[in-house]
Amino acid sequence: MHWALITIIVVLRLATLGFFANRPDNKPMNTDSENEKGFIFPGVFEITALGAASAALEIAVPHELSKAGITVLHETVSSRASSAGRFVSINLSFQANSRAEYDAAHEALRAHPEIKWTI
Repeated sequence: MHWALITIIVVLRLATLGFFANRPDNKPMNTDSENEKGFIFPGVFEITALGAASAALEIAVPHELSKAGITVLHETVSSRASSAGRFVSINLSFQANSRAEYDAAHEALRAHPEIKWTI
């Protein structure tokens, strides 16, 4: 009898947390064409570019994005060197008004010969 009572309490608790109910505050993610994969536009997004430490990417990354017409939030630019110091990652935030602008940011950085990856 004791285990049955505990089971009922657990089920009731899970139901109040929304595990069993269709709750209005726990809607499925919007996957419209403009809001694909949880992105909401317009918005501010982060991007990270990785490449050789000798390539001066701290300057090149914001420059390439600005050249592509992307609004860069320059106060958010940060860098981090790899443990051996051969590579560097540049992280910054940018404004995108559409999925096309978001994709253009990644394309602009991937076109740079010294940038190996973007995240």
